[in-house]
Formats: sequence, C-alpha cells, structure tokens
Amino acid sequence: LLRDLNYEDSVGGPRSPAPHRAGSCPGWPTLRFAAPLLISVAVGVLTACTGSLIGFVVDTCSDLRFGYCRGLPLGTSRERCCGGAELFNHTSSRCILPTHRDPEFPVADWVVWQR
Repeated sequence: LLRDLNYEDSVGGPRSPAPHRAGSCPGWPTLRFAAPLLISVAVGVLTACTGSLIGFVVDTCSDLRFGYCRGLPLGTSRERCCGGAELFNHTSSRCILPTHRDPEFPVADWVVWQR
C-alpha cells in the first residue's frame, strides 16, 4: 500500500510513479476510498425516505378505516385533513374550525363512513 502512494521503496530510493495504463482511470484511488462513504450515504438517505413513506402510508391507511377527507385528495389522514392533530376532535370525529383561517387554504372536513 505504501508503495502505491509514492513513498520511498524498501531500497531507500524514491519510486517513480506507475505508468498510466490504457483504459485505467487516473482518479481511481480516490474513488476507491470514497465509494464506501458515498454508498453508505446513499443507503442512509434511501432508508430515511423509505421510513417516511411507510409512516405516511400507515397513517393514511389506518385513518381510512374510519372515514375520508372531503375537500382534499383521497389518501389524506385525519390530522392532515383538519390541519393538524390539535384541530381534530377525537370524540366527535370532526374537524375543529380554527379561529383564524387563511382564505387561500382549502376548506376540508373529515367525513365518517356511514354504518
């Protein structure tokens, strides 16, 4: 390994760099050491994205058992439909209207399935 990094050879004299072979990449040693880091970062990012997607799907599918959101696309959980967990009344299964509303925000309501 030390010989590849142009350190002095066991005889004591400096080594000349290895000749460039046709088809080989001159930045290969850097890429060889950076590849495990890049792979581990990519695996971490993909793991985080997968975890977020699983959390979203679980929340949405578990809430679809109880009803749906009128005014927003299908697949919106109860909390997202009402604008947050603090704006959902769990006893009546309805949204609590906020005291101040943004006119640009769409009006949505949680509708319980008919029995």
